[in-house]
Amino acid sequence: AGLGSRGWDGCSVGGRMRERLRWVAGALAGLCVLAWAFPAGASHSPGGPGARALAAPSSRSAESGIRPAAAGAASPSFIYLEDICSLGDRRAGSPSAAATASYLKGRLTSFGYSVEVQEFTLPYYHVRKKSLALDGKSYPVDAITYTGGAPTGGVTAEVVRPDESWSNVKGKIALLPYADTDPGWKNLQYNMKADYKTAAEAGAVAVLAEAKDYLYALSISQTTWELGKIPGMVVLGASELVGKRPSIVLDAEITPSTGRNVIGERKGTGPESVVLIAHYDAWFGGAHDNGTGTAVLLRAAELMKSEPLTRTVTFIASDAEELGLIGAQAYVASHDLANVVGAIDLDMPSVKPSDVFEDLPLFQWRVLMTSETPALMASTEKASAANQVAGAPLSATLWKNAYGSFRTDYERLYYQGIPGLWVVSEGPYYHTTEDVLAHVDPTDLENVSAMVTDVLKDMQTMPLARITHLPVKASYRNGELSAKVSFSLDDSSVADATVTVDAYRGHAVVSRATAQPTPDGGYSLKLADLKPAGPADQLRVHATWNYLDGEAWVLIPHPVVKQTSLVGRTVSLDASGSWEEGGAITTYKWVFGDGTTAQGPRVSHTFDRLDSSSVKANLTVADARGNTQAIDFEPDQAPGSPTGSGRPLPATGAAGFAVAGAILAVAAMLRRSRAERIV
Repeated sequence: AGLGSRGWDGCSVGGRMRERLRWVAGALAGLCVLAWAFPAGASHSPGGPGARALAAPSSRSAESGIRPAAAGAASPSFIYLEDICSLGDRRAGSPSAAATASYLKGRLTSFGYSVEVQEFTLPYYHVRKKSLALDGKSYPVDAITYTGGAPTGGVTAEVVRPDESWSNVKGKIALLPYADTDPGWKNLQYNMKADYKTAAEAGAVAVLAEAKDYLYALSISQTTWELGKIPGMVVLGASELVGKRPSIVLDAEITPSTGRNVIGERKGTGPESVVLIAHYDAWFGGAHDNGTGTAVLLRAAELMKSEPLTRTVTFIASDAEELGLIGAQAYVASHDLANVVGAIDLDMPSVKPSDVFEDLPLFQWRVLMTSETPALMASTEKASAANQVAGAPLSATLWKNAYGSFRTDYERLYYQGIPGLWVVSEGPYYHTTEDVLAHVDPTDLENVSAMVTDVLKDMQTMPLARITHLPVKASYRNGELSAKVSFSLDDSSVADATVTVDAYRGHAVVSRATAQPTPDGGYSLKLADLKPAGPADQLRVHATWNYLDGEAWVLIPHPVVKQTSLVGRTVSLDASGSWEEGGAITTYKWVFGDGTTAQGPRVSHTFDRLDSSSVKANLTVADARGNTQAIDFEPDQAPGSPTGSGRPLPATGAAGFAVAGAILAVAAMLRRSRAERIV
């Protein structure tokens, strides 16, 4: 799980309160699951096959037509999970994540699906070296994501626990207590991000987060291109370092890397479609979170490969969920979802019960969260019972009202009005070094696969109405955003909604502003008002009105021109390097100073005369949704290398995205000038 799970939420009082509510609800759901799995008189022995809270069915599932594996046996789903976990630490942007995408593509292709790999840019936290040592002893550590690297040669300083004023940490290594840093089930206080910031501002040279039983993942930001001021590490056994002077080495940087959504599809006979999404990126081993979801996705795809289809089925193995639902965001922003009528999200769907309470030998809870869609709720109840998948039913509205968000990929689909099911279970080890195969039950994993397949089959014909939310439509034209917000599902515009716009660069938020109402009942915002720290790639438009909310994503095209020098009056221009993060440029329109026009990514133009009013050009590029961006430039008349580049430079112009052009040498009749390109 990403948002709101270990390391990503809870800095505010409201966030900590939501964590408290979350674990209270989880404990109650866990008790419900245990009561379902162990009726009066049932017996079990912790550690043996009978210790499973979810018993394997003894007969063939009438719905799916498959027999889940016997207790302890390696189910087909578990074999996929073993394959996935063997590929290593699948952190978004890493070589292991790329290898996993290749594996998933191969599997889906072997099942007969048409496979697309959608690529997008993300900020990869690349750790080249990390260590903490004292008197020759090395301690198990993990870098706190996005914290700054240590100076050359490392940091050696005394470790102190911050006092109430934090005045004692200046020039020292601040040790943050376990209660402030591990946001898991044992702790309701989590406040790590605020503590890191306070320590850095108070002059600490590094921050350590105390780990007790195993290392866990932490980050100082959801997604960012900016390193923190000082190094930070999660350290096993950190409490024994207080008053001592260990040496810390952390060589880390943020680099652009590629995220990949692997999308498999089989066409149905009708125009509508349903999707199943599971993220494959992970912290550490990632067996539970979210190897289980990825394995169930593969197994369901395998079981559905020969099913007759009325509705198209799309299997999305998404990347970078842990960094803030980035893969799902990229998918939603670049695909037409008008005909998507239903979704299933598999984020931590299966886990083996664990010994975590002294007075409760086994602990696990699972929620089957569905939108308020009667047919989907009925199908989920029927399929879970048929395949002995224990879970507490919960409505999406209740979940969202309690937690503020879903904190999983389904959130992006929910805001498109798509009804859905989220299968989620909780154990104590996700986002830790203990999230390993030993904590997954092969039988339960196969049972979940059978259940999900049954629901997918039902979704072929069940009635699925759009979710009532606040529809938002937005478009981008040459530096200005236009948005329209409707009431409920009709066409009545809302002029008193609150419309916020987040500018993203490489899927990290760089700025936010509020759009202003326009006389026609819509909303408008000039991108220059956002003042992004560099060129923006996408805009998220989020509207709230009374109890309703909604969002839309807008991709920003970036025109790039390469040109040859004028030969006589003729110039060759190449805009094929123009780009759009998560999308594609579909049209190219050229307008020349002599009044002529042209279309296409590559053109050759001969000017009718060589004077300052004629030898100039404008290029406007557009994507499939009609979002446009334009640049003005003057063709180069001097010999030399082609000008232009494949990516934009930082923005400085009035339209928000002016880029310093190449210095143009001129012939005798033209003076030297600098062209600015709006990207």
